[in-house]
Formats: sequence, C-alpha cells, structure tokens
Amino acid sequence: MPVSALHPCAHPGCPRLCPYGRARCARHTAADARAYEQSRGSPASRGYDSKWRAYSRRFLAEHPMCIDCGAPAVHTDHIIRPSGPCDPLFWDPVNHAPRCKACHSRKAAAHDGGFGNKVRP
Repeated sequence: MPVSALHPCAHPGCPRLCPYGRARCARHTAADARAYEQSRGSPASRGYDSKWRAYSRRFLAEHPMCIDCGAPAVHTDHIIRPSGPCDPLFWDPVNHAPRCKACHSRKAAAHDGGFGNKVRP
C-alpha cells in the first residue's frame, strides 16, 4: 500500500514532519489548544456563573426538548453569539434555544468557531 509523503509542520520554524491531512505536529496542536483555552478565560469570567446556571435550569424546565431533533435538551444555547455577559443578547430569552448535546456541539462547530472553524454570523 502506498504511503503519502510527509510535509513540514505549519507552525513557524518547526522542523518536524507531519502526515498528510495534518497541518501541525502533535506538539504544536496541543500547544495551540492550551493557548486558546487560556485566552478564553474561565466560564465564570465569560458570564456562565451561578446566576446563568440557575437561569439555564429554569429555561430547560420550561423548554425540555431540543429544538433541532426533539431529544431531551441539556444546553441553553445562545442563538446569536453574544460578545460577553454585558451584551443584552446574553440574557435575552428570545436569543436562547434548548439543545441536546449533539445538536449544541454541531451548532457550535458550524457557527461559533468550534473545532477551529471560523465564526459565522
């Protein structure tokens, strides 16, 4: 079976070679992920504190089913991504949707920049 050629890691100055389909070597992929998580701050600093958790529990009690697939909802999702907890969209109930874990992850990956995707409006 033929083997694909290796290519250099996309991280500037890294001499390591990567298999086809990977842009960065394992070292830089992990380092980039750590740096991204540290730059985001804690969930509480982004507004997801005890006040949000209490609100989310009430919202999910009133809206128990996922709006996408009808499965039991476990996440209160922001339909339009707010810029932070001071943004009026953060607390606007019209901007919230109940979602199951799978649908929330799919929406986050597609629209909110999850898995390294670009943020879409």
